[in-house]
Amino acid sequence: MFLFLIVLAQAAFLLVARQTAAAAVDAAAREAARPGASLVDERRELIGNIVATVPGAMNPRADVTIDGRNARASVAFEWRPPGPDLVPITMTVDAESPLVVLP
Repeated sequence: MFLFLIVLAQAAFLLVARQTAAAAVDAAAREAARPGASLVDERRELIGNIVATVPGAMNPRADVTIDGRNARASVAFEWRPPGPDLVPITMTVDAESPLVVLP
């Protein structure tokens, strides 16, 4: 029973971490889609956001690119849940946003 509660709590923390990371990556893609955005700065900010808002995120690797008509952002990191570390988890999150075109 106790092991079930640990797994249930870690699954809940995993969902929260995934949603938080998805929000940060989506925001980075939208920011990179603006005219004049610096991809290097957006990448640096994305890594900072992941470290600051996702508890247990270790060694984040991010990429922000523009290809054709879309800005893409992705991040991958090892996630260490609170409590016992039952299995290693590598989380990858991607987002895409269309480029902003001035009228």
